[in-house]
Amino acid sequence: MTIPHFLDHVAVPFDNTYISQLVDVETGGVGIISTLRTLLLGLGWTEPSSNLFKTPVDAGGRFMDVLFTRISASTMEVRLRDQNIATICTRRFTIDTSPWCDVFIHASIYGLLVETQRIFPETFQAWILDFSPLGPTQNSQYVCGTGTFTTGGANDGSGDTVGDLFMVDNLTPTFKVRFRRDNVDVGILNIALMETQSREWLWKPIMVGVVVPGTTTRYAGVPFHLVQHRNGVPNGGVTRVSIDTHTKAPFRTFHLLTGDFGRTRLAVRIKEE
Repeated sequence: MTIPHFLDHVAVPFDNTYISQLVDVETGGVGIISTLRTLLLGLGWTEPSSNLFKTPVDAGGRFMDVLFTRISASTMEVRLRDQNIATICTRRFTIDTSPWCDVFIHASIYGLLVETQRIFPETFQAWILDFSPLGPTQNSQYVCGTGTFTTGGANDGSGDTVGDLFMVDNLTPTFKVRFRRDNVDVGILNIALMETQSREWLWKPIMVGVVVPGTTTRYAGVPFHLVQHRNGVPNGGVTRVSIDTHTKAPFRTFHLLTGDFGRTRLAVRIKEE
């Protein structure tokens, strides 16, 4: 077994960081945007205009950009677009300003996750999908993402459950559950996530679907450095995942409602500590 392309940190570099005791999403050059600037520019992203961050362009000419806007001390708004300047989604997330809030950020050259460590953590996600082993130009709809709240501050259920993602469906940005949320082992017919005989839990890639022009759902790819893993890992918990025969890498579970008992959770790769 070799490392799958979507988990290959050499082909697709990544980084992560933690912001401790944040009292404002961004003020005086301290906060989420300033931290992202250092992290993303270090990975080869660019900043075409203030607070607008653009990924590197891949071999198929694909990219995405993400605009961060401070709404208030507690609230950040984020707009996600693809290379056609189509807005995939505009969402918000919040922090606790009294007394403070910790924030976790994962970024790769083709992905971004921001999670605020509230009692019920909130997230923003943005991903370019990996279409390998096929070439990237065979997939015209490839950017997906979501966040906890609408621009009006409402939790509409479009950003807090495993599988929730916005994408361009048949030329129109649309929200839906875009990949199967498998159960853990509850019998031989539900084999998606089981333990091996050596008691290691298997992981599964996140295979995203999109409606292509002509209203037919097709495979769109998988997000980089993101996997489905067992429900038993708590939010913020780190588990080591076998990504090839000889390599285990740490993955951090992030908070999303899991729906039915036993359904999987999402885990994103982090650096060795």
